[in-house]
Amino acid sequence: MTAGWMTRHETHIAVVLLAGDRAYKIKKPVDMGSLDFSTRAKRLAACRREVELNARFAPDVYLGVADIIGPDGEPCDHLVVMRRMPDERRLSALVRAGEPLTDTIRQLARTIAAVHSSARSSPTLWWRWVSRK
Repeated sequence: MTAGWMTRHETHIAVVLLAGDRAYKIKKPVDMGSLDFSTRAKRLAACRREVELNARFAPDVYLGVADIIGPDGEPCDHLVVMRRMPDERRLSALVRAGEPLTDTIRQLARTIAAVHSSARSSPTLWWRWVSRK
């Protein structure tokens, strides 16, 4: 949905607002079992974790977490602040345009593999993830 200077995209867990050179992601207050954003504190923690994790791959894109200030001047929620990427650089647009992507995909796979190879792992972590389902 576009409203003049801002475009809004919605998923089952977030609303993303695109304005100028910024993208703002607001977590919805939902509890889906594996994702629990049901309280403001949980949404703040999820925003911080998203920035922490994704800034490893795109530090120039993930700019931080900001407060949403209510009419009383107090924070009423939080959002992830990102640099907006040009629509024509989206993977789907590049594929449609027939751009050569083999090297890009290969470099992305290497980057993800490097991060995963140094990530914490243990049977306990795996069991906690499986038992939440």
